[in-house]
Amino acid sequence: MAGHKRASALRACQLGNDEGLMQKLKMTSVAPGFSDADRMKAIQQLAKALYWEWDSERREFRFHAAEMLSIWKPDLLPSGEIDTSLVAPSSQPLLRQTFEMIFSNAIPDPITFEARADDSASTVTYMLRVDPFQDEERSIVRGIIKDVSDNTVLAERARSAEQKLLHAVDVLHDGFVIYDSDDRLVVCNQRYRDLYPKSAHAMIPGATFSDVIRAGLDAGEYTHAIGREEEWFKERLAKHLTSDQEIEQLLDDGRWLRIAERKTVDGMRIGLRIDITKLKQNEAELKATLARLQKSELEARRLSVVADRTKSMVTILDKDGRVEWVNPAFTEITGYTIHELAGEDPRSIMRGVNTDKSVTQAVDKDIHDGKSVSGTMLHYKKTGDPIWIEFERQAIRDTDGSVIQHMIVAHDVTEHVRNTEVLAERAESIRAILDTVVDAIVTIDSNGVILTFNPAAERMFGIRCKDALGKNVNTLMAGEHHTNHSLYIANYFAGHTKNVIGKSREFTAVKADGTIFPVELAVGEMFSGENLRFVGIIRDISERKQLERIKREFISTVSHELKTPLTSITGALGLARSGAVGSLSEQMQNIIDIAYRNSERLGTLVTDILDIEKIDAGQMSYDMQESNIDQLIADCVVSMQPYANKFGVSLKICGKTDDPVFMGDSNRITQVITNLISNGIKFSKSGQQVEVRSKSTADTLTFSVKDFGEGISQELQEQIFTRFFRVDSADDRHSGGTGLGLSICRPIVEAHRGAISVESSLGEGSTFTVRISRNADT
Repeated sequence: MAGHKRASALRACQLGNDEGLMQKLKMTSVAPGFSDADRMKAIQQLAKALYWEWDSERREFRFHAAEMLSIWKPDLLPSGEIDTSLVAPSSQPLLRQTFEMIFSNAIPDPITFEARADDSASTVTYMLRVDPFQDEERSIVRGIIKDVSDNTVLAERARSAEQKLLHAVDVLHDGFVIYDSDDRLVVCNQRYRDLYPKSAHAMIPGATFSDVIRAGLDAGEYTHAIGREEEWFKERLAKHLTSDQEIEQLLDDGRWLRIAERKTVDGMRIGLRIDITKLKQNEAELKATLARLQKSELEARRLSVVADRTKSMVTILDKDGRVEWVNPAFTEITGYTIHELAGEDPRSIMRGVNTDKSVTQAVDKDIHDGKSVSGTMLHYKKTGDPIWIEFERQAIRDTDGSVIQHMIVAHDVTEHVRNTEVLAERAESIRAILDTVVDAIVTIDSNGVILTFNPAAERMFGIRCKDALGKNVNTLMAGEHHTNHSLYIANYFAGHTKNVIGKSREFTAVKADGTIFPVELAVGEMFSGENLRFVGIIRDISERKQLERIKREFISTVSHELKTPLTSITGALGLARSGAVGSLSEQMQNIIDIAYRNSERLGTLVTDILDIEKIDAGQMSYDMQESNIDQLIADCVVSMQPYANKFGVSLKICGKTDDPVFMGDSNRITQVITNLISNGIKFSKSGQQVEVRSKSTADTLTFSVKDFGEGISQELQEQIFTRFFRVDSADDRHSGGTGLGLSICRPIVEAHRGAISVESSLGEGSTFTVRISRNADT
């Protein structure tokens, strides 16, 4: 009977649902003469499986050749329940439920659970399968309990490998993406999204490649697609589907990407997006260098290869910080090969005597604490030459958080560091200059708050720098400037007062003790990062103002003292040259004529000086009456004709206005017209013509004087309106003027709410144009 049962068990094992046992049975060789029990034992040991039977009538488990088998075996407690004392707590409910079904002659689905074979064994994973079996005597349930720990370990390793792969992909400095055989997005790393910020919202699993590209196209993300969107889309899609070539792509923010895509055997597409912007810049720089140096074709090819291989230095360390791998760029830049560095701590090789100890201590502490580290540090090449390295070191961790490797990405920033040192030296020099200049230099922000205050400002205002910083600059101003300074800044940002930048103006300032004094201010603007700053250069002009006041008083006194006797002298000389005092010899007549002309010229100079003094003092008076511009022009032409005849120049009125009437001071406007005609005559050659014309609109009246003489250079056209300025010329006629005429004409015109301008070209003549308001008294 026992032999019959063992044979039945063997047949059940051979014909059961676990096909693995059947396969192992075929592969198992047992020596001739072995019993079925021996054969059963060999199969179970080889398959790590226990064959068992449950006799529902006797309520007992039976096992076959399982005495030495280290597998959990089902057993009953005295209460009739399955014994789960060796089963993991998490698996006990499922196991009890399964055996309750077995005890009820039901067939449960296969399950997996965790248990120990005995008290000294470790927990492993088992699979339980059950099949019904009816023997000749009673109803029996048979089953297999198999150790499947090896499968679980393999699955866990596969998951771990997958997680490591995803982690490695995520820390890549390049964009990584996978599309399935239907061209739908499977996965992409954050770097991929960062490279395409305008279409990142479309990069969701399941989105098609066309959807993602369309999103970027609609956002204008691809520079080469602008203006040819549909054509570009078709070309890009075709290259993607081919997936057999690398392409370069220019984005709208100026970055260049290299796109590499490959198709797998199962139809999936794997893609990389590599930022080659720096490489492109290096290529451009090298190509420019090649053009300048005109190297040979061989040398050009070599430099092109260098440009193509320009990369960051990458180092992979093991978990203990020893070198496992370096890329070619590392060897090219430092001179060290992987054979020289393998197994070494790069810190002991690359650092030197001048490496900053405080920096290395901080970096080493962070490395010891397992932190990511970045910074800039002095290292040394294999040749001993110093090299500044900007680096970032990150730990690569396993799924349990343990460090398995370290990755260092570094860049050669030696040139940048040197430039920074030069800039620092220049900044220090500028700071020294600012500390020693005589003029006060004050920097404010867009709200008027003082940011810098140099020593000259401290002396000028009697305020220490630390007390001035943070205060509003209007505390340095007096009167309306103090009250309205915030309005000045608001008007500047509104675009109403842009012309204040780069120009000097005067205002009254106040010292710490309340003393009011005049200053000259020049304002400039600059940006510190994205923040607008205003720089004011302030000069105390108290002494200059005092000298100007003394000069004006002296000139006024002298001019008034000269005016009366000069009038008498001119009158007497006029009588003498007219013969009122008797006939004169020819020689005496010439002398009297010269004296008369010079006295008239001196009188004109005195009159001009008095006008200038009145203008400066704001005492120039105007008699605004209704006047006729055409009549004034005609009178001036008649009065100036003798002077024009003297030089062989003709005067001509070329155009008159339809409405010549305006409100203004006729004497002052006559003074302006006469001065402009006089200048036109002096700068014309014999036989040339001076033209005068006028025109008007509803609000303005315009008249101009045009000559065809020497002309005025562009750089002198603004200076001719300054006092005592005269255009150099070989013609003696030009030396007769005072250099004050145009400087007096401008304020007269401005008092009539107008402006005076000049258009001139050398050798072609000049045109002076005056535009005044038709109602200057309103």
